[in-house]
Amino acid sequence: MDVIPYFLPDLPPAPPTATARAETILATNPGAFFLFVGRLEKIKGLQNLIPVFARNPRHRLLVAGEGAMGDELRALAAGVTNIVFLGNLDRHNLQPLYERALAVIVPSICFEVLGQIIIEGFAVKTPSIVCPIGAPPDIIHESGGGFVYKDDAELQLALDALADDPALKARLGEAGFQYFQRNFTREAHFKKYFGLIERIAAQRGVAL
Repeated sequence: MDVIPYFLPDLPPAPPTATARAETILATNPGAFFLFVGRLEKIKGLQNLIPVFARNPRHRLLVAGEGAMGDELRALAAGVTNIVFLGNLDRHNLQPLYERALAVIVPSICFEVLGQIIIEGFAVKTPSIVCPIGAPPDIIHESGGGFVYKDDAELQLALDALADDPALKARLGEAGFQYFQRNFTREAHFKKYFGLIERIAAQRGVAL
């Protein structure tokens, strides 16, 4: 069996007002931050991040997304001033946040098939910090583009490392970007797709 990753579609040109929400968010949340993007559902694991950030006010977490657990998660984070809920954002408004974030955190407690959030971060040279479940840790190990954490202590070490060493984001982000370029662009996808067709045709003696 051959596996060909799907590609991340190019983001169409943005009209002048397309990133207005992101500009406002960044203006009202200056400085370094970590980013969670996803549905506010139990399987996505945000409830496990909130206590970590509540204990560590030096680190800030921006949360993009909505879901059935939204009210419960906001209540859990009540009074935690370093966690900000942004609601749903489209790709135009997410991209500036990806670019500015120290890392994207993927705390999913379900078996993610891939983890598109990781790839979207890699596309703008932002690393990821992920739980050791499903495909996300494989992506981190293959790319060298981030951290895999098994518990709160390891998550804290990853947060501290990125916050204390600005060059670390650049190194991990570049590794993730190169992995993205090799595997998840339109060009990389079709090169592998047509390469597979050509190889099968050659094995069967079929001229293309």
